[in-house]
Amino acid sequence: MTRTQLLWWLALPAWLAISLVILRLGDTPGYTESCPLEGPWGCLPPPAALAALHAFWLMVFTPVVAWAILNLDRQRLKRVGAIACTVGLVGLLALLGWAIATWQDWYGELTAWLIGFRLFFLIATSTQLPVVQCVLVGLVLWVSSRMKRVGDPRSPTIARGEG
Repeated sequence: MTRTQLLWWLALPAWLAISLVILRLGDTPGYTESCPLEGPWGCLPPPAALAALHAFWLMVFTPVVAWAILNLDRQRLKRVGAIACTVGLVGLLALLGWAIATWQDWYGELTAWLIGFRLFFLIATSTQLPVVQCVLVGLVLWVSSRMKRVGDPRSPTIARGEG
């Protein structure tokens, strides 16, 4: 077993434990009596549950990001980061575009001034779509591609004899 394989096998239980802890954060007592961000669309779910689900998406992406940083060369890392960031931004724009297009139809002009709150509510509660996390992953990959040195002997392309 190589050193890298050993590190991955040691990191796996830690990753699982952290993921379970993050998901358990959703069970922490939140507010039940009052609703600080209530509008015509309803009440915001408990903040601990939303934070747990958003953080869990980051934990899902963590092994892929770690593998990419360790195994991809600078150019590929930059491309993958740009693709992830673009996918996240397109998803975010589609989500917000849909919200803006349907807002007036559902709630009328009396609530037009609440569009900013509605957009925040939509992004915060759309935990099934990791669009914000995709943007963050893309930025992390792009920044790490900028930090990799060209010609580094530890770079995968140099080690394979491609550089």
